[in-house]
Amino acid sequence: MVLGVPAGAYTVKVSYIGYQPLSISNVRVSAGLTTTQDFKLSSSAIEVTALEIVAERPLVQRNTTNTVRLTTQEDIQNLPVHGLQNIVALNADVVQQNGNLYIRGGRVGEVAYYIDGANVTNPLFNTENISVVQEAVEELQLQSGGMTAEFGGANSGVVRTTLKTGGSSMKGTLDYRTDDFAKPGDQFLGTTSRGFRNVVATLGGPLGSKLRYFITGQHNYFRNRIAAFIEPFNFSSLVDDGLEDGKNAGRPLPGAVQFKKNFLPNNQLYNNQGQLTLVYNMSNALKLRLTGSYQYQRFPQGYNTFNAAIANMFSNRNNVIDVQNGLGGLKFTHLINPNTFYEVNVNYTARYSRNYDPDFGDDWIKYSDSRELSALGYDTAEWQSLFQGPVNYSTIFNFQFAPRNGPINTYAKDNQQSLGGSIDFTTQLSKNMELKFGGRADYWTMRSYSVNDISNLLNFLYGVDGKTNRTFADDYTRRVEVGSRGNIFYMGYDVDGKNKVNSGPLGPRHPLFASTYAQSKWEYRDLVLNLGLRYERIDAKILQPLNPELTAADYDAATFSSMKTMSAKPARMIISCRA
Repeated sequence: MVLGVPAGAYTVKVSYIGYQPLSISNVRVSAGLTTTQDFKLSSSAIEVTALEIVAERPLVQRNTTNTVRLTTQEDIQNLPVHGLQNIVALNADVVQQNGNLYIRGGRVGEVAYYIDGANVTNPLFNTENISVVQEAVEELQLQSGGMTAEFGGANSGVVRTTLKTGGSSMKGTLDYRTDDFAKPGDQFLGTTSRGFRNVVATLGGPLGSKLRYFITGQHNYFRNRIAAFIEPFNFSSLVDDGLEDGKNAGRPLPGAVQFKKNFLPNNQLYNNQGQLTLVYNMSNALKLRLTGSYQYQRFPQGYNTFNAAIANMFSNRNNVIDVQNGLGGLKFTHLINPNTFYEVNVNYTARYSRNYDPDFGDDWIKYSDSRELSALGYDTAEWQSLFQGPVNYSTIFNFQFAPRNGPINTYAKDNQQSLGGSIDFTTQLSKNMELKFGGRADYWTMRSYSVNDISNLLNFLYGVDGKTNRTFADDYTRRVEVGSRGNIFYMGYDVDGKNKVNSGPLGPRHPLFASTYAQSKWEYRDLVLNLGLRYERIDAKILQPLNPELTAADYDAATFSSMKTMSAKPARMIISCRA
C-alpha cells in the first residue's frame, strides 16, 4: 500500500530477485480512491529484454460505497464540449438547465465544489465561486449518493477538481478554436456562428530538481453568448401608437425593428482566466503545493434573452457587469511513515462583482441626471424633467421599447471573501483497514450594495427642478429615508455605497462553516464498508433585534429604534453518521 500519491497517470516499475522486471504504464491514481494494480512477473530463466504493459482502466470504481464518476484529462481532450459545468453535465444522473446543475433530482444550490482540496462553494449564491480552465484539469471527480463523512455542504453531489502539475520535462501547448467564419446572422457550413474565439496556452515542467510548475492562460470571447433560435424579420416605418402617454401618436420609431438569424445583438462576453500550480518536494516525506487561479469576465446587461434584446434595441445606455474571481491555496503534505501521513490546507478565495454604467462608473448619483448626460454629449431634449428620462417608445398596442439617451436607474456591487483551512490525517492500520479523520473551517466576509431607483431618489433629494436640497434631522434619519426612496439594499457599505462599514448592524456578514469528521474504510476483495461520523457547525451570523417585542417604530420616518442594537442568531449544528 502506497499512500499520499497525487492524482494522475503513472508508470509503475516492479522488480524482484529471480524474476524479470516489469513496467505498467498509464496507471491512473484518483484523489481519495484506492487504486489496485496486479503484477504477474516472469521467471528470470525466461529471456525477456524488456516488458511493458499498458494498464486497463476499470469501468467501475469498486472501492467506494457512493457513486464516483471520473473524467480525466485524456477524456477532456476528446470531448466536444467546453467548460467544466458542461463536462459535469455529461455524467449520468446530472441535468443542466438554465445554467444550473441538478444531480440525482436535487434542487439548485445543493452541489459543493472543491479545487485541490479548497472549498470553492459560494454560500451566498450556493454556486461555484471559482472555475478553472479545463486544460489545467488533471481529474474531475463527481461524487453523489451516500457520500463519506469527509464531505459536507452538499445534498446532491460533490465536484472535486484536481489541477495538473508539471512533468519531468518542459512542455507547452497552444490551442485556438473558433467558429467566427461568418458575419452575425450568416451561416458557415450550414451552422450559425456565435462569434466564438478561444485561445489556451499551457506551459509546465521542472525548475531544478525539486520544483515543478504548470501555468495555464485562456482568453474566451463570444459575440453572441446565448444560443437562441430566431427567424430573421424586419419591420420598418413603424410609428408610436401614443398609448404610453397619449402625446406621441404618429412619432416614428428611431429605426426598423429587425433581427438577424439566431443572433442577439449587444450580447458579447469577454473572459480571461489563468491558473498556476507549483509543487515543491522538500524531501521524500515533505511536499508543498501552491495553487492559484484568477478570472475576469465582462458582459452587458439587458440583452441575454430575446425579450430583453428587443426591448433595448434602440437604447444606447445600459449597464455593464464585471465579475472577478480569485483563489490562492497552499497544501502541506507530510509522510510520517509508509502507512501514515497528514495534509494541511490553507486557502483564500474572493469574488467581486459590479453592475454599473460605463460612463460614470461608481458615481451612480449621476446616472439619471440629464445635466451630467448633456455634458457627455447625449441629447436630453426629450427628457420629461431633470431626473426623469424620455417616454418609452410604444407601437402595435403598447409594445414598448426603451428610449435612446435614457437614464440608467440601477447600480450594484457585491464582494465575498473567505479564509479557510483544513487538516486531514490518514493511516493504513492494516492491509484492509484505513482510518481517516480531520476537520475544516471557512470564515467569510460578505458585502453587498444595490440602489434600484436612482431617479426617484434624485427627485426626493433635490426636487423636480433640482434646486431644493433636502435636509435631515440626523444621519440615522437620512440613512433610513434615502434607503427607502432609492430602494437601496446595503450590507458592509454605507447608504451611499462609497465607504465600507466594518462593524455594527450595517457591517459585513461573517458566516462561519466548520466541521470535523472521522471515518474508516474496510476493504476485502469486492466488499467495501465505510463507517463515519461528521459534526458540522453552521453559523450564518444573521442579525435580529435584541427584543423584537419592545421595538419602537416611527412610521412617518419608517425607522425602528431596535435597528441600532442587534444580535446574531444562534448557529445551527449538524451531527451525521454515515455507513
